[in-house]
Amino acid sequence: MKSVCNAAAKELETGLKSAKFWVTTLAFSVLMILDTLPDLLLQKHLYGAENVYTDIISMEMNVTWGASNMFWLRFCLFVLPYGCCFYEEYHAKAAKYRLVRCSAATYGASRMVAGPLMTGISVILSNIIFLCVMKMQGVELLLWMEDTGMDVSGLVNVYGLIAEGHEVTLLLLLIAIQALSGMFFTAMTIMLSAFIRNRYILVALPVVLFFALDSFSGLWFDNGYTQPELTNWRVLFFSMMVNGEVAEWAAVIRTGIYTAVAVVVFSAIFIRGVRKVVD
Repeated sequence: MKSVCNAAAKELETGLKSAKFWVTTLAFSVLMILDTLPDLLLQKHLYGAENVYTDIISMEMNVTWGASNMFWLRFCLFVLPYGCCFYEEYHAKAAKYRLVRCSAATYGASRMVAGPLMTGISVILSNIIFLCVMKMQGVELLLWMEDTGMDVSGLVNVYGLIAEGHEVTLLLLLIAIQALSGMFFTAMTIMLSAFIRNRYILVALPVVLFFALDSFSGLWFDNGYTQPELTNWRVLFFSMMVNGEVAEWAAVIRTGIYTAVAVVVFSAIFIRGVRKVVD
């Protein structure tokens, strides 16, 4: 365990200093802005700069739920920085050298710790950049109607945290769900990299698998309405619904547990795959 932690810490230190990490973080931020800026500019045009019916929480929800075409590009960005780490080392003939210095278990586990964590950190930082850009544009966290005290978008009627005045908590939970989805798909891609030797297929697999599972649920489970939630990635990673009801904390905790269990399973498969490839 100590050797895994030391190796993962070294990977994290190196990753935070790499240009790849920061370029990916900026790319996430740009995608988020492209997801939301057209609506923001449209509302300014229609209602004037003083009455913009778009707020930060509503735009974060738009990004999280995937209500735009940019949603699909995120899957590829989830895996580009660290999901392809073993693929890159294997083709650079560096994997065997790394494994000479440590066991396959240490190597595989450290990769499964560092890779998803770096992706999660990247997603969180990209959200911070996004929030800074929105605040510079004068966008409010949540808009309220002066005469009624109700929020313009009506979210107070849906989300208990907003009704209780915990808008910042809801915002943090939205960011947490985004980070967890990135961590899950990064770990899955790292696991697949032990078996796939084509970079383009490897990068495309997360979105292909998501689309395949989502389409299958639509055909087999009455458009997803009768599908068990533990097999529905759209609900698990892009929603705050639990058993058909909005439950912000419960949804994030469930997604966190699901991601943690998946990473453990992916790690076991990846370590076995690494052993076979190197042998």
